[in-house]
Amino acid sequence: MQLHAGQLAEIGRAVSRQMRARAVAYFPLKYRYEVAGEQLRALTLGDIPLLEYCDNAFIVGGFPTAENALQILWLASENYAPDSRRQRKFAIRKRRKIADAQLIAEVGEYIDEMYLDSGLWRRSDEPAGDTTAKKPKPPHHAYAALITAELARFYHWSESDILKLELPRLWQYLHISRRYENSEYRWTQFSEYTAEEAARENKRNG
Repeated sequence: MQLHAGQLAEIGRAVSRQMRARAVAYFPLKYRYEVAGEQLRALTLGDIPLLEYCDNAFIVGGFPTAENALQILWLASENYAPDSRRQRKFAIRKRRKIADAQLIAEVGEYIDEMYLDSGLWRRSDEPAGDTTAKKPKPPHHAYAALITAELARFYHWSESDILKLELPRLWQYLHISRRYENSEYRWTQFSEYTAEEAARENKRNG
């Protein structure tokens, strides 16, 4: 089914966005993302278990709240310190300046940027969960452990170095290693996902 001009333009923007994201991942500035009035660093692989432990919906799934957004803002902010009192003051100050809906939206865009090159895109027509299917057993490891083991095996990097990897860089290294080990390895790039979604939309609309 042929795509219309608007959809082709959207795919073109997706291509540009993924190329910019890959380049920005290597910018020398640490706090290079501006989100809700804060300068943020990229999330690292080591941040993910912490956010999973906090049951942050941006990471574990579900409907994100302003509290979830503020957790991420604080964790990645240049003002971050492991001090709950300072974190509470930060949250109060931020919620006085910006509405919850905008806060959630801006942090959501930032998270999308962190995962843009991950290939972890779910189709719009894919069910969130099939209650009739046999449920898979839960994994016996954290997601960070799986990625750490895979990168350590291929690159021989230390665990501490891998956990410090920023996600936009990590995905690129991960795809490269998988391509070396399997020339037929493919992942869904953001631009491909955008094109597939456009095709599915046209199919739904007849």
